Amino acid sequence: MGADDGVGPAGRLAERASTLEGWGIETRTELRRGDPAEEILAVEAEATPSTVLVGSKGRSRIRRLLLGSVSEEIVARATGNVFLVPPPRTV
Repeated sequence: MGADDGVGPAGRLAERASTLEGWGIETRTELRRGDPAEEILAVEAEATPSTVLVGSKGRSRIRRLLLGSVSEEIVARATGNVFLVPPPRTV
């Protein structure tokens, strides 16, 4: 699934939530605009979930240093549990 797959962000989010729910994981999804880390941390503060699931793009250390990392900011600032999902491995 990618940006040109004909499915918008809400559809992709719903598909991923459905997969997690199929595994017995309770989900809550929400689309917001703004700084990703700030918005995710705001939802965490409002909803107080048991765990926040966050994907990582797997950037190099230098690139993260220059550009920052949404996932690193969430891990550093979240008040609850954060589960960081690494990108798929390439063979």
